[in-house]
Amino acid sequence: MKRNLFLVLIVFTLIIAGTYLVGMMLPVAHQAASRITLSQPRDTVWAVVRNLGNHDRWWPDVAAMEQLEGEGERWVQIDDGGGRMPLRVMVDIPPTQFITEILDAGLPFGGTWTYDVVPAGDGTTVVTVTEEGYIYQPFFRVASVVIGHHRTMDRFLVALGEVFGEDVTPVHLY
Repeated sequence: MKRNLFLVLIVFTLIIAGTYLVGMMLPVAHQAASRITLSQPRDTVWAVVRNLGNHDRWWPDVAAMEQLEGEGERWVQIDDGGGRMPLRVMVDIPPTQFITEILDAGLPFGGTWTYDVVPAGDGTTVVTVTEEGYIYQPFFRVASVVIGHHRTMDRFLVALGEVFGEDVTPVHLY
């Protein structure tokens, strides 16, 4: 009995150590982008995408958005599990692009999201979300490879399509 428990403990330790070592070999920085096309005019899409205060009304991953006081446009995005992620709008070029940045250096990740909203002709609009991210902890790097860097962007874009009654499938650019 003690021998089996000892073997289980050794295997568990090797798995944890192996996962950590793999995470150490993965790069801290990554870039990923996803794109959809909507059968809506750019200004209509821009109004929905750019209104950060309403993201919690249509994006299921977000339970609430709280705007912060002070200099610049800053928000706290609260996920459906209660996690809080402070953001600031770094760049705002209506109606084509804005960039948000994660402000909390204490999180295990950080980076920016660039939202590009571009007319594509015939009344359609292409929406591209580009993530330039950083994952500081090795275990989270391994998890990000398993889950994929596009997952959250894709969920955002699919939910955006649903706002307009459109069934979309995000295309991964890189």
